[in-house]
Amino acid sequence: MGKGIGLDTLIEGGTGSMSTDETQPTIMPDKFESGTANGPGIAGLGAGVAHVASLGVGAIRAALDALTSAVLAELAATPGTTVFGPADATRQTAVVSFTLAGWDIAEASRVLDQRYGILTRAGVHCAPRAHSTIGSRRTGGTVRVSPGLFSTPDDIRYLGRSLREMAAHPPTHAA
Repeated sequence: MGKGIGLDTLIEGGTGSMSTDETQPTIMPDKFESGTANGPGIAGLGAGVAHVASLGVGAIRAALDALTSAVLAELAATPGTTVFGPADATRQTAVVSFTLAGWDIAEASRVLDQRYGILTRAGVHCAPRAHSTIGSRRTGGTVRVSPGLFSTPDDIRYLGRSLREMAAHPPTHAA
């Protein structure tokens, strides 16, 4: 650093040279050597980027479109489901929101998890105004399922079978 040029720290804390002090060292280069780099996170990010690059973004999008289309088809084949959104995999991401007649959304999500081992998310998904717009806010939102790159067509068929079983046997205390 040249004379008369002052630099401020971007990160403070966790220095190794004066680890008992509660304040950042002012001596160079210790002033700018804070914390420990997240080596596993950096390696994981690198591996993830390499994986995406090896498959290609277009191929990933096509795979997710196919899985999302399969989810939409399973929901269409399940009595009592209402899908929110375009119901067209080419016009949305691999996230599908729905409700199941006779089921409180939180209860449906819990049963999908505990009985069938299917992880979903229930609620207004940090978007209360969006749920007000689509009319699902008054009932607590929707159940959201998100197929991923490692999901399989068998996984999606299992989701459909599970939902159809639930549709045939709603809880007696349902809202």
